Amino acid sequence: MWDRVNQSSPSSTLNSIIASVFAIKSESEYFWLARGVHFIAIVCAAITVGATLYFIAGSIGLYVQNSDTVISWILTALPWVLLAGTGWAIWKRLSYRAVLPALGLCGAFVFYLVWDDLSRPIPPELGVVVSEGDPSFRTYRWLLKDDPQNRLSEESKKPELPRLTGSQDEWASIITQNRRDFEEAWTNDTLGRAWVDAMAAHTPEGIFPPQGVKGPSLSFSILRRHCTIRWGIAHSLLLDGQNDEAARTLLPLLRASYHLQQGGSSLVTQMIANVAIHGTFARLELILTANNLSPAMKSEIAGVLRGAPAIQLSIKNAFLGEHVVVRSSVDAMKSGYTELADTFKLAAAWNDADHNYDVLGIPILVHLFFNPHRFEREYSDFLDEACKLAQQRKLDRLSETTILSWRLKNPVGQLLTAMTLPAFQKVFVRFWETEDQRLAFLRRLEP
Repeated sequence: MWDRVNQSSPSSTLNSIIASVFAIKSESEYFWLARGVHFIAIVCAAITVGATLYFIAGSIGLYVQNSDTVISWILTALPWVLLAGTGWAIWKRLSYRAVLPALGLCGAFVFYLVWDDLSRPIPPELGVVVSEGDPSFRTYRWLLKDDPQNRLSEESKKPELPRLTGSQDEWASIITQNRRDFEEAWTNDTLGRAWVDAMAAHTPEGIFPPQGVKGPSLSFSILRRHCTIRWGIAHSLLLDGQNDEAARTLLPLLRASYHLQQGGSSLVTQMIANVAIHGTFARLELILTANNLSPAMKSEIAGVLRGAPAIQLSIKNAFLGEHVVVRSSVDAMKSGYTELADTFKLAAAWNDADHNYDVLGIPILVHLFFNPHRFEREYSDFLDEACKLAQQRKLDRLSETTILSWRLKNPVGQLLTAMTLPAFQKVFVRFWETEDQRLAFLRRLEP
């Protein structure tokens, strides 16, 4: 049999090694084993070449605008082209001179793409976390969805109130026309009023225990309705000339919001607190403009405003919660394929990519584009930098172009990072605007 082997041929040399290793004694055995090894090599090469082509096409689709139609056709046709090419290579007994380099190069490239960091980044330092018995935390839990200690069942379906939108002159008209509805809502809003009073009465000793991506979250709808009612009642008192009473109605919500900022350990919680403060400031501006407050009330308002937590603390708590969210998200991705595939599609949709990604039923194809541990490390570094710049009011320096340049490794993780930047910039601009308004109020209230 060895006389038939041309030792100068790489394919023949490989076949000779196969025959030697498996102790082939007959020409028939040699033929079928060689064909089987060749078949496996062709299939492996086809898989790695296909994964490489899929990654190239998918990456172009993620980054290049208006490429949807072409890329969708490529991704749809790719499996059929690979199937036909594999069949042709097996039928023609494609030489190992072509098969092995393709397998080696594309296999190494695919391995590089799917290789993830071996270890995860160190979890963020949480600092002081309040105990279960902390009064402010117990109150906070009243409005937490999916929390066993919530009191949301007490809040039955209540009639809608008119939204206080438009200019301040329009607010006065809306409240005048619907005054009875606001007064009735104020009387019946027992949970909202109790929550604000209790939250205003207790300063958190630290941050509330951070929640992951699927953890309990604050019911914004109930708090928003309460804010609307309280703002309406305060405006009604202002229209009646009861300026001190109008301000006194607003101050508990302001204290509660400041305590929520001190304890809140998520971006969403901090945003809800800021919305409540911003709306309260709009009504406080009307009261101060009327210029009919007693000296004692002016002093009380100034005292509440001075009790606001530093804006840097609010920003720190917001980003701390984002660290926890991304860590819990990666945990979910590692435990369930659906979350991983949804992450890929989220990034694709954000960058206006609309391609046929149905083949993501094979998890390794997702890992070509996304490495969970690497993403967590890079995103954590991004959060640290963004937090520092936001605290310095320089978040505009963190340009989207610096995190959205074309690269091979972990492109979906890069897109997920880039998609958060505009939201961060918008949110923390509002935080600083609210802080500016607080300081302006204090200057106006100085004797």
